[in-house]
This record gives sequence, C-alpha cells and structure tokens, in this order.
Amino acid sequence: MSKTNLYIWEGIYDRFPNDDSGGIFESERWLKSLPTFSNAQSRETLSPHSLIHEYPLAPVVATLIVSSDASIGVLDFGGGLGNSFFPLIASLPAPDLVEYHVVETPTICRHGREQYEEYHNLHFHERLPSGKNRFDIVHAAAALHYVADWHMMLGRFAAYKPRFILLFGLTAGEIKTFATYQNYYGSKVPVWFWNVNEIIDTMKDLGYKLTYKSLLASAYLGEVQPLPMENFPAEYRLERKCNLIFTHNDHIQL
Repeated sequence: MSKTNLYIWEGIYDRFPNDDSGGIFESERWLKSLPTFSNAQSRETLSPHSLIHEYPLAPVVATLIVSSDASIGVLDFGGGLGNSFFPLIASLPAPDLVEYHVVETPTICRHGREQYEEYHNLHFHERLPSGKNRFDIVHAAAALHYVADWHMMLGRFAAYKPRFILLFGLTAGEIKTFATYQNYYGSKVPVWFWNVNEIIDTMKDLGYKLTYKSLLASAYLGEVQPLPMENFPAEYRLERKCNLIFTHNDHIQL
C-alpha cells in the first residue's frame, strides 16, 4: 500500500465540495463504527476512567446540576448511539437529572430507539427539535465539520438560547479555513477545517463568548499523534483538534 492511500484528508477547496460519500452516514459500516453500550454495563463499570473521548461534557453538566432545581437539558448534535450520554451518566451520582437529546440520521435514530428504549431520559431526533424545547447545553462533538452551511447551524444552536454551546473535537486552529475530502473506506466525505478565530467571531456575533479552550489528543493508526496532514501545505496543516466552550453573554459575570 502506498503512502498516498494512508491520507485521511485530500484536496483544498474554498467552498464545501459535493458529497461523494454515497450516503455514508446511513450505511451499515458507519453504524457499526459507533460505540455501543450493553444493558449489562452498569454505572459502576462505566466509570469516568472509561471515557474514550476527552470531551469535558460531564464537568459542565455536573456543575449545572448542583445549581439547578430542574433537570439539565442537553442537545447533542451528531451524538451517534449516545456516544457521550453513557460516559456522562456514568460520571453523575444522579443521572436521572439529565434529559439527553441526540440529533442523528434516521438509521442511527431507529437503532438508538430500539437498542436503548429503557433509558427514559435518552431521546433520538432525526432533525433539530422545535424551538419550544429547552436546552441548557448544546453539544456537538466531531460533527460540525460535516455541515456545509456551518454558519446557519451555529445560528440554529444559538436560537435555543442555551447557557453553553460546546464544540468539541473541532477541526480548527491557527490555519487557513478550507474544505476538503475525508477518505472513509473508499468514500469521500466533504469536511471543513477552520481558522479558529472564524468560529469564535461567529459565536460572538450570536451572543456567546469563548470561556474555555483545550487541544484534543487524538489517536491515528493506534498512536496518539498530530493529525496526519503531511500532504497539505504548511498553512493548512492542523496539528490538533480543539475543544471550545462558549457561554451566553447573559450568564457571564462581569
């Protein structure tokens, strides 16, 4: 196998390219790649040390729980089969105080409802819920870069007026903004890479201020290492994905 075949991302485009993936997000291969949790896995076995993603969702939810008289509403855009829900409830002494809503493809939603129907506080939606729903947190982990009109999507997140918007595993940093193709088992999936200041400025215009930023240690080819982007010019190479937390201006103490 040549080195070229190992490249995860290829191509540089000013606009979001056509989707040549053949509906990969509805495929069995994508579905089987998602983490699942069996009914036999209790909160004790799913300890915080079992987390496979270093996304700081649980501490944010835990902080809100102690200062709230009601359950905490979380909207998870692109949340798979509850990828972040199960590690979250494993970390909380009172997991029933979380109402968790996942937005996913119809195939994933169908499997999620069938597989986890006994979890009354885990809900699956094939599209963003109506504005009548109340969410304290909007969470998007490794998902926004698949959205062609990401400005519009951030605006829809902000329209819920959540206290926090969490963008984790974000392909953003001190680089030029560009679109490219992600190679996925023979399919080509269009994705965004951003200059992080474009995200921050967009969120500022929506009434949200950056209050947390960290880099994400990701594993590629079984090893934690920088993103393999040697095939891109230096100004387009992102070394690490990042985690960003934005707080609504009304909740920032000056």
